Amino acid sequence: MRQKAIGIRAVVAGVAVVMVTDHTGAAQEAARTPAPTTEAKVWAAEDLNKVAKDLLVTKANNWSFYSEATYNAEVRNLTGKQPVLQHKQRADFMIMRDGGGTFVTGGELVGGKPQNNRGDLTGESIKGGVSRVVKAGDVIYIPPGVPHYFSNIPDHAAYTLVRWDISK
Repeated sequence: MRQKAIGIRAVVAGVAVVMVTDHTGAAQEAARTPAPTTEAKVWAAEDLNKVAKDLLVTKANNWSFYSEATYNAEVRNLTGKQPVLQHKQRADFMIMRDGGGTFVTGGELVGGKPQNNRGDLTGESIKGGVSRVVKAGDVIYIPPGVPHYFSNIPDHAAYTLVRWDISK
């Protein structure tokens, strides 16, 4: 139950909030600080749409709402095949905003190598996973320990990502 409560708080914090109105470096840097705990923050949909378009034009992969050691929330815009990931204690919650692709989850990570000092792995592929075509409006939840990746993105995949640690 504690895991659900932590997850729900992280999702509410990440999804209910939305972006600063200007896209200067100072605004982006301010957005990378931890989410405020004493006031609500709202990022307008039109601003998020602009961020997603800017990511496409600049070929950048993400724009961070906020980031801290145990959680983060960001807008991502990816193209092409992506790395295969498996998080040791992190959960991912993704809301597809635009575009889409083939997303593979589950199965067994092949050729797993340490990605960082948090116990996360990156691999060559997934054996026995489930492939699904995802598109705008779809929601994806990936618990810790589940291998996942976009195996194919025909054009782009823009989504809001909330990632948080689940203590075991």
